[in-house]
Amino acid sequence: MDRNDGGRRTRAAGGFTLVELMIGMLASSIMVLGVMNVLASNQKEYNQTYERVNGRLEREATEARVTFEVVVRRATVRTYRIWVDGAGNQCAEVYYYHDNDAGTLDRYGKFYFNPSDNTLSVEYGDGHFAWNGTENLWYYDGSVTSHVIAHDVTGCIFTQAGPTLSMAVVLDDGRLDLPIVVTATRHNE
Repeated sequence: MDRNDGGRRTRAAGGFTLVELMIGMLASSIMVLGVMNVLASNQKEYNQTYERVNGRLEREATEARVTFEVVVRRATVRTYRIWVDGAGNQCAEVYYYHDNDAGTLDRYGKFYFNPSDNTLSVEYGDGHFAWNGTENLWYYDGSVTSHVIAHDVTGCIFTQAGPTLSMAVVLDDGRLDLPIVVTATRHNE
């Protein structure tokens, strides 16, 4: 409210002009937009971190690590094979006993990377060693179970040092590049 004091107009205390209100609203809007930008950025980072920790790629990497460790630790230290098969698949094969009372090696586990469809698979089955006149060869017989343990594999290498086998795998789904290396020691005689 305005007062008239002898020809001078003065503003009454306690009110805001329209310009002051608009400046205050503009400043508040800028602050709210800044806070919203920070929250949106934090949400995006959270989603990326969650996907890295709990996403399909990490689940498959964990399954590959655990499966490799379990199978290799059951394997005999006497023999193994690492090779590239006729289809270009990088392979590692270990042999183990069906149970502790088995007298001969009667099971195998084979890990193989198939570059044509970028998958890492594991195959289990029955078999036996037999002498072919020159060397002791593994003969597959019985049932075979195979399943894919990782997709989007861009590279895989199997190596051996003493009784240990290692698998280095790179998983890449286009958004996330996840290298894993797992080493396990063959324990059985």
